Amino acid sequence: MERKAQINIEVQLNEDQIPQNIIWQTNDQGVATGREVKAVLISLFDKESRDTFKLDLWTNEMQIQEMDEDMYHSVSAMAEIYKKATGNEMLYRDFSDFVQHFGKQIQSQSPITDSGKN
Repeated sequence: MERKAQINIEVQLNEDQIPQNIIWQTNDQGVATGREVKAVLISLFDKESRDTFKLDLWTNEMQIQEMDEDMYHSVSAMAEIYKKATGNEMLYRDFSDFVQHFGKQIQSQSPITDSGKN
């Protein structure tokens, strides 16, 4: 049976148009909803133009260490998604090597936590 799901993202901006709060909600059952987040990264591949629209927002509360962790977890998830979608082991290994290198670089600056892992 076909069904539709919605994801809504509400962004509250300050007078300088900088995000102060980001809240996402979904009508999909079984998913935590109405949660405040510090950042959102959305990538949409256009079917006709074959270009990617990117929306990257973060609140002014987000610390550099948190951005490092978010990027690490996001890129790590992208590598896994790429492998699952394409089955291309060779490029997945290259991607994973970069993720490990990135993780080591930011780990040397401050520890990465597992709390943000997708």
